[in-house]
Amino acid sequence: MNDTTIKLKLSTREVEGLTNLARDIAMKYWGLDFNIPVIINPRLKRSTYGRFIYNKKTPLRIEISGYSIRNLYITEIIDLMKHEVCHYACFIMQKQLSDGSRFFEGELKRINSTSAGLSYKSVRKTRGK
Repeated sequence: MNDTTIKLKLSTREVEGLTNLARDIAMKYWGLDFNIPVIINPRLKRSTYGRFIYNKKTPLRIEISGYSIRNLYITEIIDLMKHEVCHYACFIMQKQLSDGSRFFEGELKRINSTSAGLSYKSVRKTRGK
């Protein structure tokens, strides 16, 4: 399965598609089960496309901004999900999971995903409008 063949059924009220996408990504790239929810958080701003939430011992959820859902292309949403699931996978494997850390950035490169701080094309097109 390549990234363009992953099907995504998506609405702002129903996030089953995002959770299923995260499960597919975790299994495809790391052979891991994905057992946390993916939610849409309308309070997240433009600068935070998504985030992985955890406490010291437990992964809790992935939050995706409502802005991202409304403004990113589907390929960018898939890339965003790969980035956030990479945080999850690193947490599960007890590896460095911070943006910018050597292991995490290496995993992003391995799975062909965008590093933090890079803007998506669709967002650059809509800024200032």
